[in-house]
Amino acid sequence: MRTPIFLIKDLQNKLKETFKDFPMRVDTRETTKKEEYKNPSIWIGQSPPKKATDGDSAPLIIIRILDNDIKPNSNNVRVREVKISLLCFAYIDEKINTEFDTESGYMDVLNMVDRVFLMLCNNQYYANNHWRIEETITSKLGIEKEIGVYEGGFQNRPIFGGVVLATFTSDGIKTPTTIIQ
Repeated sequence: MRTPIFLIKDLQNKLKETFKDFPMRVDTRETTKKEEYKNPSIWIGQSPPKKATDGDSAPLIIIRILDNDIKPNSNNVRVREVKISLLCFAYIDEKINTEFDTESGYMDVLNMVDRVFLMLCNNQYYANNHWRIEETITSKLGIEKEIGVYEGGFQNRPIFGGVVLATFTSDGIKTPTTIIQ
């Protein structure tokens, strides 16, 4: 049976490779710069506290385990099933054309979600072939209200978000057929 730690670390490494040449706008309200771009930061669990590091603000992707189950299958083998959320966040430029422009953040997040989809679809196996992605991969846009800004670690930040949900399985231990007393 494999630990999901190796799975989420492998996802983090694959996402870093996927987004290594993908600069996106960042919030420059507290600087003297007019525009600034950076590649999305990839974090496991949550983003670091604001101003703790350069990677604390959008654009970024957070990898989280939602569910972690062990179930017997039809062959009497325990299978580990892990549901993963990949939260994508992009900066919304509040001053484009002197109006609040939600379209810019929406399009950036949609682009991020598409890249995550492609990365997941191009790799069937993860963590040295110990984890297999299941057929269905889903996404949802506009998640800032669903997860809450405090849970996401984004207090007072102009961001827009989306999430990609995927399920991974790993074969495990054969289930005993008799009980020893």
